[in-house]
Amino acid sequence: MKVKYNIPISTIVKKVVKNTNKLQPILNLQVVKDSNLYAPKDEGTLQSSGLKSDMNKKYVEWKTIYAHYLYVGDDYHFSKDSNPLAQARWFEKAKALNKKKWLAMLQKEVDS
Repeated sequence: MKVKYNIPISTIVKKVVKNTNKLQPILNLQVVKDSNLYAPKDEGTLQSSGLKSDMNKKYVEWKTIYAHYLYVGDDYHFSKDSNPLAQARWFEKAKALNKKKWLAMLQKEVDS
């Protein structure tokens, strides 16, 4: 049996792209906020640099000259004075704790 059908692929692709363009900044902002809970803090420059990322990109970035050094600083002793949760690989920590929340947040946005 033969059945003809028509799927408007271009319309679907446009909707996916539109949703991606809408969702990326929402996701990026939440990723930075959640990650900053575990980022080292002295004066707050590192944490605020993440909020200055281009939220339309498919990544977030902490833009200080020492961000990478602290991020991979597994043997570094982080001061807990300003942030008792400070640690290396702060994004990985946030992702481990919040990935399901992030996905649910995006699904809620798509459904609305």
